[in-house]
Amino acid sequence: NDFFTLLFSFPKYNMNNLEEIVNNYLIKVLEIDALSTGNNTRAVFKVLSILPEINNNINEVLREKLNLKKDGSLLKINLQLDTEETENSIKVNKFKIFVIDEAEGTVFPLKYKSAGLNNIIAVVIIVEFLKYLITKYPRYNELRFLIAIDEPELHLHPYIQSKLTNYFYGVTNEEFKNKINVIVATHSQNMLCLDTLEKVYIVNYIKDKGTTATKLLDYRTSEVTDINVLKPIEDALGTTFNEFRLPMLIVEGEEEVALFRRVNGIFNKFSNIKCKKKKTNIAPYLIMINKYKDEQKNSIIL
Repeated sequence: NDFFTLLFSFPKYNMNNLEEIVNNYLIKVLEIDALSTGNNTRAVFKVLSILPEINNNINEVLREKLNLKKDGSLLKINLQLDTEETENSIKVNKFKIFVIDEAEGTVFPLKYKSAGLNNIIAVVIIVEFLKYLITKYPRYNELRFLIAIDEPELHLHPYIQSKLTNYFYGVTNEEFKNKINVIVATHSQNMLCLDTLEKVYIVNYIKDKGTTATKLLDYRTSEVTDINVLKPIEDALGTTFNEFRLPMLIVEGEEEVALFRRVNGIFNKFSNIKCKKKKTNIAPYLIMINKYKDEQKNSIIL
């Protein structure tokens, strides 16, 4: 039941060592099934043969799920295995990552691109490599992989942060549930998947107590000493935790908010009328209403 763990701590990395970290992880992953060890020529050719399909999968994610573009043109990557022929075999040097910029008509090593692009491509390469191996090789299908990422939002636009979160959610909850697991430590509300609030933990440093990790749904807002602790989640929901303690009406859009505020002015039934965040389903609001159900009985979602 152990996990094969891969750790990314983006605040500690720079663009010069991130490719080396990805290379080391890929080599270790391949060695699980002896696909690329030492001077094993047969294994090297096997890896070389699977790279085109893996590159296609990576670029499909960048195009379809992350929508990475520049001046309307797509950014693509080319993951290569650098090899060296010896007298009797082929020696593996390292994996190299190149970025193809169709807008500029250029090809550059990843390390010469932006820090944000380095971060996002590094993670996608690892995830798509694992997905391919799990699908194609029984040995990998027997294992569970844990990818732990510290601050994946660094240097990324909020829109891309949100896209990356949806990508992680799709991999871990739909395609490869219980095979690939992702843990994200973040300061950004854009990295929160509101559909899985039950899996969110608040990590907080308290003087004399050290670092604590409390499940969000078990968190007592009355015990909060730092007002910023819950702010990312509140921003993602578009409301504060304390507002869930009072009778609340949650509606679909701003027009409904205006309409029901006029009605509420007549009947004065609800303390607050809120519009749920765009593209957010009602699940997180139901979870939060349930969390405070003992304190209020009259919240409604329309």
